[in-house]
Amino acid sequence: MKIGKYTIGKFPAIIKKTYLPRSLNRIEYETNFEDINDIFESMYVLKDCIGDVYTIDGQMYELIHVEMIYGTQNIKKELITHNQ
Repeated sequence: MKIGKYTIGKFPAIIKKTYLPRSLNRIEYETNFEDINDIFESMYVLKDCIGDVYTIDGQMYELIHVEMIYGTQNIKKELITHNQ
């Protein structure tokens, strides 16, 4: 399934990653998961990375939150809302 620029994998869930500084509205998504174990493994790793600082597009960002969004309708709502 494709929603905008995102391809949703076989398992209907995505991970929303939120970074500081929020003034720059940095939100990213991981969207391609094969099964429930795949997404749980990614969530486990990402939760361990909260507080880490990354350089993205030449800017410094701190990962402050990760959230799993499950279900086709919820995914569509999130991705459509975020891309407006």
